[in-house]
Amino acid sequence: SFVVPSGVAGLASAQIWADVDDIISKESNLISFEYAAIPKTPPVVFQVAPRKSSNFGGITVSVFMSNVKIVADVSKVRVQVTLLDETHLLVASADTTSNIKVLSQMSQTMISFNTPVFSGGGVATIGIWEVGRENLIAKTTLEIIDENIALLIFAYPSVAKANEEAIIEVGVERLGVLPPLANMYASSSPGVSISIQSAYKSGLNSVLVVRLKRDDINIHGYVNVTLAACSEVQECLKKSVQFTFLFRDQNAVYVNEVSPVTMFVDGRLPVSLDIENLPSGLTRTDFAVTFLSNTTVATVRSVEYKPQ
Repeated sequence: SFVVPSGVAGLASAQIWADVDDIISKESNLISFEYAAIPKTPPVVFQVAPRKSSNFGGITVSVFMSNVKIVADVSKVRVQVTLLDETHLLVASADTTSNIKVLSQMSQTMISFNTPVFSGGGVATIGIWEVGRENLIAKTTLEIIDENIALLIFAYPSVAKANEEAIIEVGVERLGVLPPLANMYASSSPGVSISIQSAYKSGLNSVLVVRLKRDDINIHGYVNVTLAACSEVQECLKKSVQFTFLFRDQNAVYVNEVSPVTMFVDGRLPVSLDIENLPSGLTRTDFAVTFLSNTTVATVRSVEYKPQ
């Protein structure tokens, strides 16, 4: 092995000579290689993994770049992460918690680091450069998740008849310590009674059991629901979640279930529907199933009436 001398960009060749003795020397065939120009434009970021991090920090993020001069000294790497008015400059030699690492080759360079702590969330900008080449900054973005903001996971069921009382299980992530039920907030649209029946922890998540009921069973449509882990929602906006719920017309024709919901494109699969509020005595010839995407009419094979 040997260290190549400096050169100009382009193709080059080399030859190996070996002195066998004072008189005889032997030479190899020519070997070809290429000098690549040192990049004079900013690096190109082609991957960031992962794309999201916690505002609590400590998540290892790797940035993959091309068009980078080989970085031989990690102590010369600088990583700057900015979110709104908070900026953190990460330096490997000065901050061991940043854990900056470099894997650099001519084809690509990977620089990884631990994310710093932020007070909130949003889209952070990342700048990476090498000391002495500050004008060639690699830039990218990273989504910072605010772990203090509650996140709705599910609300089930999402629909009920307008003349029924709905009991809904609501899963929430990052809700924190659950206060007594009397100190929790629940509100809905006008004309809807709402209360939190119970609340409990399921692993790191919280589950709230909510009761909803329409005051007037003849009013149908979607209603808004807001839940919060405090007595006044304005006091803890970060610990609140919202979702919508449908009170449907209890007398309207309604499809409760479709099975299966996935099929092959050749269409050779029986599908069963569970439908409410159809008159009894209907036969399969009384039905037509059309597909709106291509106006195809399906053949109804059988109809079974189930009294409620």
